[in-house]
This record gives sequence, structure tokens and C-alpha cells, in this order.
Amino acid sequence: MPRFLNAHVAFIKRTMLPRVPACLFSKEDIELITAETGLDDAQIQQWGKHFRLRYTPEEREKVLRDYNPEQV
Repeated sequence: MPRFLNAHVAFIKRTMLPRVPACLFSKEDIELITAETGLDDAQIQQWGKHFRLRYTPEEREKVLRDYNPEQV
């Protein structure tokens, strides 16, 4: 899967931040992200799955708050 654009990652992370620590997108989140980015449901869900696997529940809020687009 190709890398996401920095702007897409920033929007996804802003949308996910209120969902800490579970970091599961709601149906409304998916619709919002799709409308803003053009990504489809499967891409968004896959991104979320990778995020949850990569970071522990205790790390997730810090990672989402400390996002720097230049680090992607």
C-alpha cells in the first residue's frame, strides 16, 4: 500500500484523537475522512489497524498529539 499524503495522515490523526485509547473509527469518522481525503473505507481501516498494532494504548495519545508532518 502506498504511503498516505501528509495532509491525509494529519486529518486522520486529528479525527482519531478523541477515540483514544481504543482508537477505533466510528462510521461517521470514516465518512468524514473519506469526504476530506478521498480515501476509501478499507484504506482508512487498514491505517487504523496498523496504528493500533504499532502503538500501545498508553502511547497513542502522545503519538497523535505530537504529529509532525515532516516526520512521515
